[in-house]
Amino acid sequence: MGSGFREYAEPDSYLKNNGEKSVLISLEMQSGNNIVDFGKVVSESMTTMRTKLPGDVTIGTIADMPGAVGHSVDHFLMEFLIAIVAVATMLFLRVATVVGVTIPISILMPIRPKVTPIDLMVADLQLLTLPNVR
Repeated sequence: MGSGFREYAEPDSYLKNNGEKSVLISLEMQSGNNIVDFGKVVSESMTTMRTKLPGDVTIGTIADMPGAVGHSVDHFLMEFLIAIVAVATMLFLRVATVVGVTIPISILMPIRPKVTPIDLMVADLQLLTLPNVR
């Protein structure tokens, strides 16, 4: 009457990497782990697997998320260090500027010229003294 059998359908598309038919293996890290450490473990495993594969089979990485995260963290830390150095430098320069301006002014204050900036103002300064009441 009839016969039945199961088989995989003939694939209608292939994954290619650099023009070669490829097999894609996707790895996901469990939440709560360090992705950079996960990347190191995967790299070590891939190195071990390369030695066990036949010569015509290669293994490679298409997207390296642990490497990208590690680069981002390193970049952030460098930018943070630059910001700290910039703020410290600005504070030092501000203090140096204030001291550099204040010292000459305080040295010259006791040497009072005959005409001061207050004397040149249109309004006179009026002093009011109260008698000492007992």
